[in-house]
Amino acid sequence: MQRSRTERGREAPVSENADTSAELFSIISGFDAAYSAYNGYQAGMERFWTLKYLRQQGITELEASVIKDGLVRADTLPLVLPVLGAGDLPRGARVRVRLGDIDEIALDVSGTVIERLDTGAAPEQATEEGTEEEEAVAGPIAIAVDLSDAPSADDNPAP
Repeated sequence: MQRSRTERGREAPVSENADTSAELFSIISGFDAAYSAYNGYQAGMERFWTLKYLRQQGITELEASVIKDGLVRADTLPLVLPVLGAGDLPRGARVRVRLGDIDEIALDVSGTVIERLDTGAAPEQATEEGTEEEEAVAGPIAIAVDLSDAPSADDNPAP
């Protein structure tokens, strides 16, 4: 076992697993980055096909529930979108939304509240306020492409 000097001059053992720990951390970081990339890709594909479905079926209105800050979640589709007129509504309020134009490139759609469906009804309350985790919501995607980093023929050798 290797030894190193501490601040007070005494010798202390150095972990034999220091190199292995750094290597393991590198592997875990790589996995986390790959998982995040795949998760982002999956969310983008799900949003694309949901918007495509809306367009193909000619759906112009849908029922939704307010989640926060002017965002609503559709009741029958995996879709979260910003909506005008929902900013002052309480969380959990049920509304009918008229959809705006669908942008399949930016994966964006917005809407306008045309009717509140639960007038007079109490909105849903979290069982323990403040402890409920916020769900990630998908929104428009920005894509940046740097053509100066195009792979060369040397980067991909033939098998």
